[in-house]
Amino acid sequence: MIPSDSRYIEAAHEFAVTHTYDDLYRVEYNADKTSIANEVSRDTTYLITTKFATPPPKQYMVSSVDNAQLLSYRSLRDPTRWWVIANANPTIRNMFDLKMGDMIHLPE
Repeated sequence: MIPSDSRYIEAAHEFAVTHTYDDLYRVEYNADKTSIANEVSRDTTYLITTKFATPPPKQYMVSSVDNAQLLSYRSLRDPTRWWVIANANPTIRNMFDLKMGDMIHLPE
């Protein structure tokens, strides 16, 4: 469930056909080898990021021990609201892949 104040709440939702993989990460096929086994239609969310008119005021350099939940706890006092920091940093594709030295904006 996407929280109502997340940037993902208004993202486009589309159904995409996906498939499953075997233990060697190969697509699983039926016995006749002509059709893919276990095709599933899944709801997929797509988000188009936009730039802010004025960037958030507080910048922070990520250290080697920082992660999205820890930064959320430090700045917002709630580790489950990491997506607020993601909203303030639209250029970062995945908040869970932060590297030491990355500059991010922390909302106040």
